[in-house]
Amino acid sequence: MRRSPLLLSCLVATGCVALASESREDDDPRVPVMLPPVEESQPAPAPVAARPTSVPRLPVQPGQQWSGQYVCMAGPTDVNVRIERVQGTTVDAVFELATGRYGLSGQYDPESGALDLQPTGWLTEAPGVPLVGLYGTVTSETVYEGRVTDAMCRWFSLRRRS
Repeated sequence: MRRSPLLLSCLVATGCVALASESREDDDPRVPVMLPPVEESQPAPAPVAARPTSVPRLPVQPGQQWSGQYVCMAGPTDVNVRIERVQGTTVDAVFELATGRYGLSGQYDPESGALDLQPTGWLTEAPGVPLVGLYGTVTSETVYEGRVTDAMCRWFSLRRRS
């Protein structure tokens, strides 16, 4: 008598069917045998939904206007910074001068209150005016102060107007 390997065909709801045989010359070598369903010792754990990471509400929000001055070689210059978009800790804004405007983009650090905004390019070019970034701290809901990120410049101070 020759033994054939055991072949299994499983259906989760009904159990398994094994096709096994003991070969004999005159028999069909495959004889189906029903096996009892496999019982699980524990139910499968429920899928865990990904929890969104919570980002605290930033003190800068779309639509806000921040006005004040920055100081470079030409002396104090009036400026408005308009917040365009906030997504997570990424902030996009527009730096508005009397003669032109350009985009700013950067990151807010909720732990330190630091907001780093760097220029992205002119929207309306102001001849002879360098693009500068702002690196400072939002010290309250209405004050953003720090240094201008250009070697020829010094500081800025902005207050939220709306």
